[in-house]
Amino acid sequence: QFVANQNVEAYGHVRINEGGKFEVTGRKLVYAKANNTATVTGDVVLVTKEGSRLTTPTLDYDFKNKTLHYYGGGQIDDKGSVLKSQYGHYDINSKIMTFKKDVRIKGKDFESESDTLRYDTESKIAYFMSPTKIKSKDGNLVTERGEYNTSTKKSNFTGRTSIVKDDFSVAADKLDYDETSGYGFATGNVKIVS
Repeated sequence: QFVANQNVEAYGHVRINEGGKFEVTGRKLVYAKANNTATVTGDVVLVTKEGSRLTTPTLDYDFKNKTLHYYGGGQIDDKGSVLKSQYGHYDINSKIMTFKKDVRIKGKDFESESDTLRYDTESKIAYFMSPTKIKSKDGNLVTERGEYNTSTKKSNFTGRTSIVKDDFSVAADKLDYDETSGYGFATGNVKIVS
């Protein structure tokens, strides 16, 4: 501990436990009292109370604003799905996660690639903020932007979107799709090939 500024450096078996919400472990911690932030480095692992697990080389935690930020690459394992990205940000108050640069998700029955993805952990809605490709057993989807509710399985794509299945394709400027009912609605320069 540095008495003058009350900063702290800790080495070996570092652990932060945030009120049972999550736990962070790593090899080194640098805590800055002035801005109430900690940087944890070296085999960083964050585990939430829900069981999600983040591994990354470097993690910043802002105690005051309740935000987490990783950079230099990270991987999140959550109930059979794996998300990888170069940068990640999580706002504990708003429950919104933002991922940037080389965002890749591999789920049980799909894979996706994009540059920017936002996910609301409360509403369970994924927001595609940049061109995104999704491959699944049901077909391939390419969209400029849109959103997908992982609970209701409803999609709302507001940028040019195309879906290609075995012998069928549809493209439109706006596309809504309900995965459960199989009902879709396309508007704006619609093109269907069967």
